[in-house]
Amino acid sequence: GGAGGVGGGMPCDCGPGCAEAECVEASPCAADDGCRAGRICEGEACVDGCADDAACAATPGTPFCVDGRCGNCATDEDCFGAAVCNALKVCEAPEQCEATRECLGDVCDAQTSDCQPAFDCARDGCPGEMICGASGQCRPNLEGPCRNDDECAFGDVCVDVGRENRCTACVADTDCPGRQVCQPGPGGSQCVEPASCELDEDCIGGRRCEGGQCAAPQCVGDVFDGNDGPATAQRMQGDLVYRALNSCGDDWYVMAVPANTVATITLRQRDRGVDLDLILASADGRVLERASTGMPVEALVVSPSANERDVVFAVVQNGPASVGGYDLEIGFGGAGDACLDDAFEAGGGDDDISTSRFVRSPSDAGFGGAVTGRICAGDDDWLCFAMQARETFTATGEAVGGATLTAELVSAADPGEIIATGAWGGEQAMDLNEALAVGTYCLRLSAATGSAAYSLNLNAFTSAVSRVCSDATPLIGLGDVDGSADGELPREAENSMSPLCGAGLANGGENAFTIEVDGPRLLTARVTGLGSGSLGDPVLSLRGDCKVAASELGCSTSWVDPDDPFLPRTNPTQLRVPLPEAGVYTLLVDGIDVGRDPTYRLEAEITGLAAPPANDTCDGAQAVELRAGSTELAVNLDQASDDFLGCFGSGGPDAVYAVSLPADSRVTVRAFSQPAGFAVGAYLTSRCGGVGPIACGLGFDEVIPAGDYFLVVDGVDSNARGRAVLDVTVDPVGPVPANDTCDAAQAVQGASGSVQGDTRAAADDYQLPDNNRCTGHDSRGGDVAFTVPVTGGQRTFIQAVPEAGWDLSLYVVADCDRPLDDCRGSDGALAEAVVYTPAADGTALVVVDGSAGESGRFTLNWGPAECEADGECDAGRCEAFRCVAP
Repeated sequence: GGAGGVGGGMPCDCGPGCAEAECVEASPCAADDGCRAGRICEGEACVDGCADDAACAATPGTPFCVDGRCGNCATDEDCFGAAVCNALKVCEAPEQCEATRECLGDVCDAQTSDCQPAFDCARDGCPGEMICGASGQCRPNLEGPCRNDDECAFGDVCVDVGRENRCTACVADTDCPGRQVCQPGPGGSQCVEPASCELDEDCIGGRRCEGGQCAAPQCVGDVFDGNDGPATAQRMQGDLVYRALNSCGDDWYVMAVPANTVATITLRQRDRGVDLDLILASADGRVLERASTGMPVEALVVSPSANERDVVFAVVQNGPASVGGYDLEIGFGGAGDACLDDAFEAGGGDDDISTSRFVRSPSDAGFGGAVTGRICAGDDDWLCFAMQARETFTATGEAVGGATLTAELVSAADPGEIIATGAWGGEQAMDLNEALAVGTYCLRLSAATGSAAYSLNLNAFTSAVSRVCSDATPLIGLGDVDGSADGELPREAENSMSPLCGAGLANGGENAFTIEVDGPRLLTARVTGLGSGSLGDPVLSLRGDCKVAASELGCSTSWVDPDDPFLPRTNPTQLRVPLPEAGVYTLLVDGIDVGRDPTYRLEAEITGLAAPPANDTCDGAQAVELRAGSTELAVNLDQASDDFLGCFGSGGPDAVYAVSLPADSRVTVRAFSQPAGFAVGAYLTSRCGGVGPIACGLGFDEVIPAGDYFLVVDGVDSNARGRAVLDVTVDPVGPVPANDTCDAAQAVQGASGSVQGDTRAAADDYQLPDNNRCTGHDSRGGDVAFTVPVTGGQRTFIQAVPEAGWDLSLYVVADCDRPLDDCRGSDGALAEAVVYTPAADGTALVVVDGSAGESGRFTLNWGPAECEADGECDAGRCEAFRCVAP
């Protein structure tokens, strides 16, 4: 050894690194002091360290050069919040956090103020039996065989598609659980609840079958309980994770987002009780943006602003009301920290083929509409899809924001081999058009520089579809208001198209007709299989683009007669559908079991199109106070959406009134279309979009307690487009009668006599089922009770006569709690009577009830009965249970 120092060939005192009196670097090294000045020990080897902060520019997460190393801090001031800079020049999380940015890769739990590991499905689990991916995120089973519905995305079911089961949209009612019904729609078919249920499996998600109606289960609120609307939105802090929240309905929140800050809101479902969506909204509740993918994670990105601002957002239920658990993860970042990526990226991630968005399953007729997102340089998006036999794949798109979007088409089996490349952005547009074999393919989306928002229109069609579309016949041209054609479906042609309402059933060849309009219109089309032919079940569907299955705007396999709406006719078939803008539309004629002579007559007309009703949803419900007398409520359903399920199964377009009833009243509602071109009904409920209706039908006549309700005019099917009218009559009924129950039965006096009664304000305490052995019919109206004196061995009559002809039910029982054990009843005519001979002196327990929910005023008569019919009198006739001489 010699004098201290470092340098080639210089004497030194360097301990184990000294060899033959020269300082050399230790190999392997254990620490920086085994290396020459300016070099550091990394991975047991000495390497050049940074000289200044500029050398750390390539690693934005570690911008500071400290002692030769790039670190994320030089002092505590360089760390966020209460995090501190440790000896390794790395920010270290505090024991108690106030923001996720303090937690250095973990998240800050709002309830405990602890830094905790971010969600990982391997540890935290997935809703139902969804797949836990290698990324640590949950996803539905979209590409492989499935075992049950719990593996599928919300709204999809596990069905047999040929050689195996796949998660996809339903095609027929038999694909759905229990007695659920497969309902076609523009966004794809889905299972919906039946009008009445028998078991819990007849209901969607976590809903339960209660009294023949699907209803939300009992719900326990969370720490933000009461935030069911924008006016009661609960304030929460951003940059935190909120776990174990409970959706009992829509949950509204508001948070302050600092200036120049990007906010990412992530909704993570913890069970399959209900499908939840995430929305951004204005302060008054108007929806600005919605994440609704059917995936277990939904996310939205809030762009930065120059000033601090409040952001309103909500977790809303997609479908009938139920209960579901969820987490909210709110992340903050600086405006320049990262590219503003799309919501799917913020949720489950789509950076590689293993976590790609699967946008078409093997059994789907087409793609589900435009695919949107945001692309960033160095951050690819992957879209994968299935192709069927003899199909051509096309992709068109646009990119806005400066970057050029590049799409590389590859096979999922060999993603390294590029089949074709498309590009969009600026003035560049290079579309894709490739004939592909059966299999799974993917698009790798990328940008070389910058970022851009994109929208892609993907399609797949066969050559047979091209032929049908190119042979389309003009039916209604510009300036025309109607058109007709006689035709015959091609008998030898391939079944090339699948209308949503006839998917899997419409098995004939198709004929196409074009309809051209110069602005928004309502189309009414009717196809009739001719009597001499074999087309007994024709199908109509309308597309915005003939070759694109996802552009279907409407579909019908039947006609609902307004005079007999509960027995839809399969011939003719009628379609009423809005044409939202000027352009050329394609009307397709198809058929189910078309036979050998599928001849038909097609008729169509176009009329003006009304604007969407302002009261189309619960939030826009029109306020109406129902006072004594008659009120007419009219609304045009031309462009109304189908938001609610009343008592008509799949239902149709609807509109909502928020009605207040100042006093207990008999409410009579009659629903009809004007002119009478379609069937429409109405229902009354205490919670908009909630549990089953209080009253429902093409009309109803019920006693309703004073209070606030929602009155919904509801189309019987999707073709209920046009003007709908509700004729509402309100008749106050006064207080609940004193003899509302058997325990408080009114005791009448005398061997004979009569009293007046009224069931309009009475509760429905006693319910005889339909086809019962006592009255033969149900007794679902309000009821009142009497005790009538009787004499043993003396034939006696008890009679109830309704005022104004309502359907009354009368029965005499021994025990109201078990009425059918010993019951004599009548429910066959307007005036009902029970004639019998009591065994002993005493009183008869008499119930005056209503059949099918009806109620009203009545007269109760009783006394000795000489006769019940004329044949029991020796001479003359029987009147009022006495023989009257001629």
